[in-house]
Amino acid sequence: MIPILQKCYLKKQGDEQNKIEITHAHLIITLKGNINQYHYDQISSINVTPKKLIIPLILGGIGASLSMLALSIGWYNYQINLMCVFIFFGWSYYGFIGRDAIVIQEKDNQSIFLIQSHPDIIKEFVNQFNERKWKISRLKPELIYHVVEIEQWQNQSTSYEYAPESMISEGFIHASTQEQLEESIQLYTDPVKKYIVLAIHSPWLLSPLKWEYSNRRQSSFPHIYGKINKSAIIKATILQSEAFEDKLS
Repeated sequence: MIPILQKCYLKKQGDEQNKIEITHAHLIITLKGNINQYHYDQISSINVTPKKLIIPLILGGIGASLSMLALSIGWYNYQINLMCVFIFFGWSYYGFIGRDAIVIQEKDNQSIFLIQSHPDIIKEFVNQFNERKWKISRLKPELIYHVVEIEQWQNQSTSYEYAPESMISEGFIHASTQEQLEESIQLYTDPVKKYIVLAIHSPWLLSPLKWEYSNRRQSSFPHIYGKINKSAIIKATILQSEAFEDKLS
């Protein structure tokens, strides 16, 4: 299972057969249940742009031309021919106007996915992905880590921000450095439950980050005073039961 950093539905909310998802290394588009996966390095560009619909455009043009010909020579019925002219012309116009589509350009290939609803939400999602890809390509890691239960993480998959339930009572989100993380996992996780480790590039956080001293552990820890914008999350890893080094691989 690959942890999902962010998700957006292409049709109705909750439709798992039509969605677009971001992981720490891939963009995944599921359309009518068919899964298309793209590694960040394979994508030259991705954007949302209007695309003409070739089949309605061609068939509508042919149909309108034949209907006008039939109308001019008085073949069959005048009213029906006139109605066919308008119907085929409308179909051709629909093809010319087209629909918004997600266009993914790779080195030697282009993939097009027509959008059926929520174009503004999908455009924002694509903009977020482009920003994330651009930042990662210029990354100089200054990472901190936060551990979250899988269920709680999945419940916020469609949001551009994340916050654990504990932030309401404590006022901040706990985090650790890589050196502190192993002990944090041992102290605060339940071996029966499943968790995800979020690697966060701290300079990208939009919420204030404070280093505060813990008397219990005799060390200073990073505390995030506000929600975590998901554009700051570099990687999300399933917490396994093997050695700690495997947990971060």
